[in-house]
Formats: sequence, structure tokens, C-alpha cells
Amino acid sequence: MENKSNEGAYLGIDLGTSNSVATFFKNGKFEQVEFKSNKRRKLIPSLVYFNTMDEIFYGDKAFKKGQTNPVHLLSLFKRDLGSDKKYILKFNDDEIIKIIYTIDTNVFMNDPDILASFNSNDTICLPVTVLSEISYRATQEKTKIAADIALQKINDAISLENIKLIESNRDLLPEDFTANSANDDNDNRILSVSIKAQNDNPSEKIILITNDKGLQAKAKAIGIDFLSIEQFRMQKNISESKNNSNELIITPKQASSYLLRHIKVESEIFTSKTITKAVITVPANFNQSQVELTKEAGLEAGLEEIRIMKEPIAAGLAYALDRENEKKVLVYDFGGGTFDATILKVSNTKLEVLGVHGDSKLGGEDITNIIIELIYDVLEETHDLSMFELGESKLEEVKYFKNKSMIAKVAEVAKIELSELTSTTINIANLHATDGKTINITFDLTREEFEEAIVEIRKKSLDVVKELISNSGLLASDIDMIVMAGGTSNIPSIYNSIKDTLGVEPYINKDTAIVISEGAAREAMQKWDISNVVQEEILYNDKALFDFGIGIKGYTFDLLIPVNTSLPFRVEKIYTTERDDQESLEIKAFQRRKGYEKSIKTHDKGIEFVDEVSIYNLPSFKVGELKIKIIFELTKDDILAMSVDITDKNGNKIDSANVKIKKASQD
Repeated sequence: MENKSNEGAYLGIDLGTSNSVATFFKNGKFEQVEFKSNKRRKLIPSLVYFNTMDEIFYGDKAFKKGQTNPVHLLSLFKRDLGSDKKYILKFNDDEIIKIIYTIDTNVFMNDPDILASFNSNDTICLPVTVLSEISYRATQEKTKIAADIALQKINDAISLENIKLIESNRDLLPEDFTANSANDDNDNRILSVSIKAQNDNPSEKIILITNDKGLQAKAKAIGIDFLSIEQFRMQKNISESKNNSNELIITPKQASSYLLRHIKVESEIFTSKTITKAVITVPANFNQSQVELTKEAGLEAGLEEIRIMKEPIAAGLAYALDRENEKKVLVYDFGGGTFDATILKVSNTKLEVLGVHGDSKLGGEDITNIIIELIYDVLEETHDLSMFELGESKLEEVKYFKNKSMIAKVAEVAKIELSELTSTTINIANLHATDGKTINITFDLTREEFEEAIVEIRKKSLDVVKELISNSGLLASDIDMIVMAGGTSNIPSIYNSIKDTLGVEPYINKDTAIVISEGAAREAMQKWDISNVVQEEILYNDKALFDFGIGIKGYTFDLLIPVNTSLPFRVEKIYTTERDDQESLEIKAFQRRKGYEKSIKTHDKGIEFVDEVSIYNLPSFKVGELKIKIIFELTKDDILAMSVDITDKNGNKIDSANVKIKKASQD
């Protein structure tokens, strides 16, 4: 049974385009995970870097690695969720490292079939002491089942060439590695096998797989790399993306999954809890396909139960707004990669969504890019170096991308400084020039110049807000309160523009960068923790935020689930074939924004493509004789689930076991 001791075991994750945050509740307050891989900072850049095909870095380390080799750095992949984009990473032969693994006893107790995770290219040095210890565990009632399975799997695999039984040699250990217990002695024996493998194979990478903190500490002390079981599984998931021996193909969902797994592992280290449940937030204007891919990424990252929550709802929960009087609240969420505006009706202990609008391609990264272009202009004017395109620069590819990385870092710092200062100095040294030499640039950028440069971005965000208010059937004067979220909302001219437009002073009493993850953590505690330490329960409506429908003949939008429908909701639609022996059926799903009820064609304004669903292996019938009933279900997580029921013209059910449903977004 879960109780107060499970505080810290439930995460609220703001999986951001530029930065991500994980929050948990412990000792009566909400706290953020401090990422060891990111200098103990609470925000981790949403970056994944592949140093080799089997070694990845995250956050700040990924950024630093990306400065020298930007083509192996994945960023802004949240923006690409739901698209068919793939990231292709190419490696040289010298970047492909052979790995030799040693495995701790407890790994087999947690995963008796761990050997099935390896392929024929992996080498596994299995310590004899591990085999002995598993044999002993097989005599103990609590561990007998797992140990018996592990022994059987080892016996089945031991004849393979890549699995080697190795005797330990404690003489290889440092003199101060004494054993104070039998467990200590076993750890030392296992570690000696890793050292032997390292001595015998100096050009290959040695990795010890263990969840034992003490063994990990010893391995670290003598320079032996180690992975937890979770980290190893993540590495193996990456290897499955290999197209050939020199290439990785990564999808946006996979990139999100790698980052989420890293967040999970670091959070477990920081909280000393095993974390299997999390609330992950998504932009309010994410469609069903993007929401589903986010949830799948979390499951593939090792989380077992996930709740998806819209970011503005999370912000509203985090602020724990005064609800004595009914009020209409605008949540103005300007993050690194997306912009959302949402209107909430707040009363008593309820939050109701009245309307949502946004731009998934508008965020702080676009503001950074404007500063980058200002720097490019100066470079072209003062040094005749064009950085806008690789071909125009006349630089070697590596030098071009190193320049871009250095400039991007300075631009990001300048953006932050201009939120606090009236001017900043752009100073970049040792940029590559076309003549093989290096150049330096220095110039001042004032806040006034900066604000003038981003006027169009401010206008875009305000246009979204105005359209949202209008489509929600409200006036600007109906907005009682403005809540700010997302780091970009801290820029003074953006803050002032929304204040001046609505005549309401924005309400900020929390760090806008962490407010969304805190709201998600509050929801996680309310959903899973039974100790009621977070006593105030806030209810919010689970309603469809858009009209949902499909495209039919003549590009007509056929409405199936209207906006504001309570979720979950099921609806059935009967189709038939259009030709004899038709084997497949394609259905395109769309969503329509509130306020665009007059838009009836799938290409009209306010209607957006969500996903394409294909149904294969239909039984052979004459045209019109087959009735194909498709059940659409929109879940509380805003995920579209589908099932099929097939009958003949007389209503007799036809076996549909061989009928396959495939979503284009999951290809």
C-alpha cells in the first residue's frame, strides 16, 4: 500500500522544447530535481548528443559536445512530434566503439533474461562468482524463482562465443579495496573481472552493469564505467535504431524518450525513490497524435503509468488561485518552443477550460534566432562572412557549425541579460574565417534595439490572445486575471505588451520556468498518493478542447466529437467499401478550433490535420456489402483510440482478427 513514505515517488515533468523540469512533493513542499548531469541545476536543456553510437549525453553536457560536433546534437525535437521528420546521424569507423560488459548478480535477480538483451556483437564477461551467487540464491525461498530462471538462461547461452565465464583475481584490485563482508568480497571479485577485461582489451570500452550503489562507487574510484539496468536498457533501445553499422536514424518520439528516461534515472538518484508514475505536460494546442506520441515516449522511457496534462491547466493548479470569487483567467504560456494562450473559468475548487489557442512554432528559440541574425548581419558587414547558409559562408562544414554553435550560445545569454539590463555587449572570439584565420567581433546591443527586433513576435502572440478571446465569446474586459508561464514571458516588452493590451497587471508569484512542472506534480500527488498530504483537491474539466472529425468526399469535415464534449467519449461511424474486393480503407482525422464552426472543408482556416489511419486486410466482398463500424474513443489524455467491427449487409459479424489498423504518425 502506498503511504507517506512514497512522497517523492511521483513526478511532474514539464517536457519543454528548450528546457525541461521535473518536480516532486516531499516534506510538505514541492521541490525540483537537481540534475547531476547539469551541474545540479533545476532546468535541464532538452538536448541529446550522440558521442558515439552507444554513448549519449544530455543537457549542458550535450550542448558542450555539440559545440565541437553539432551534427550529432538533437534539439527542438518536441516541435517535430507528429511529423515524419527523422534525424540521421552518421559515424566514422573510429567513432564505433566495441563494448565488453560485466554483469552484477542483482541484475539477474531483477531481470533473469538479461542476456537476451545482447546481440552477437556484444561481449559479456560473466564472473564465475556471479554464477555461484545465483546458485546460492536459488536455494533461498524469496529469490528461488528469479534465480532458477537466470540459471536456465545462462546455461542456454553459455555455449555462445560472445559469453565468457571469467574467474576473479583480487590481486588486480587496489590494496585499499578490503572486504568487510561477504557482499563486499563478491563486489570486489566482480570488479576484478572488469579490470581484467580492461587490461586484456585496452582499445575496447568496458561497462559494468549494476544497480548496487556501493559497487558503482568502487567502479567510479578506479575508472570503470558502469550503467544501471535502466541506463543499459536505454542504450539497447538506441542500438535498435541503427540502420547500418555507421548510421543512426532517430525519430522525434525516440529523442523524447531518451530525454525522459534520463530525467527518470536522475530523478531516482536525487529522490532515492523508484519512479514509475508521472504526469507529463504538453502544450494546449497539441493534437491527438502529438499527445499520444508523448505518452508513448514516456512508456518507452520506463515509466509504467502516465497522465498527460495540458500545460495551462498545470499552471493554474500550481498557482492555487484564489477561488472564492468566480473569475476568468488568461494563462499566457510563452515557452522556449511553443506559445499557448488559454482561458480558464475558476470557481470554488474547479478549473474549467473556456478556450485554447496557440502557435506550436512560436517560442523563445525564435527570439534567440533574431539575435543570431543580428550577429550574422554584423559579421557580414564587418568581416564579409555570411553565416546565413553553409554554401554562402564558403567555410568547411565543421567550421561553419562550430561558428553557429558559438554564436547561438552568446545570443541566448544576450536574450536573458536584456530581460534585466538596458544593454549588453556581444563579444565572440576566435570565429572561423574563410581565409583559414580567426576573427573576433564586439558590439553593444541595447534593449530598445532588441525590443524593436522582436516586435513581430510580440504581435503574433497578441494576435493569438485576441483571437482566443473573440472565439470564446468574450471581450478583453472579461479577463479578470493574467497568469504568466514559460521563461520567455519574463522578457519585459512581452510582459508589458499583454498588460497594455488587456489592461490587467499579470500575476507572477512563482518562477515561470518551473510553474508548469509544479502543477503537474500536484496532479500526480492527487492522482496516486493516498496519504492526502496535498489536501486541497482541485477539479478540472476533462473536455474536448477542439471539434474532432474526419475528412469525407469533397474534402468535407465530418464532425464526430464536438468541442466541450466530456471525456472519455465514444462514437461509432459506419463505412462501406466503394469497389468490389476492396482490401483497405484510409481515414484522415482532423481537429477544428473553437470559433471556426463555419469552416466545413478540411483545408479551411481553423481546421488542422491530426493523423491518417489505414485499415488493411479487409475481407473480400462486393461493393456496399460490407459494413465497417469504426469506434472512435477520445480519452481523458486527449488520445484517439480506435477499434473496428465488421459485419455483412445482414448484420452477421465477420471475423476481423486479421484486420490491421495503422496510424501514419506511428510509422
